[in-house]
Amino acid sequence: MRLRLIMAGLVAVAMAWSITQSEIVSFSAAPRRIAPGASVTLKWVTRGMKSVSISWAPAADTRDNWKHLDGLPSSGTLQVQPGHDTVYLLNCECADGGSACASARVVVQVAPN
Repeated sequence: MRLRLIMAGLVAVAMAWSITQSEIVSFSAAPRRIAPGASVTLKWVTRGMKSVSISWAPAADTRDNWKHLDGLPSSGTLQVQPGHDTVYLLNCECADGGSACASARVVVQVAPN
């Protein structure tokens, strides 16, 4: 009988400790196609992240053109006005030391001549 009580106690302790998994729940840009000068809303939701940042660069030439915005909340929105097709990256550092990222692309539609 004593053995059963101990085992029941271990199960209860195991159930009381839940592990929060670090993850990017969602990352989006809306609208994804805009006219020049229009605004876009970037929206993200993360869980269990140690840090969150957004990087962006022109879609045509991302090599050395990245800009960064650090210290973002785990969930939020950001209004942007891209002047050209732009790639946005949500960069996250997980609590366990790993990392995660998600991307969104916005197309700026130029009127035909």
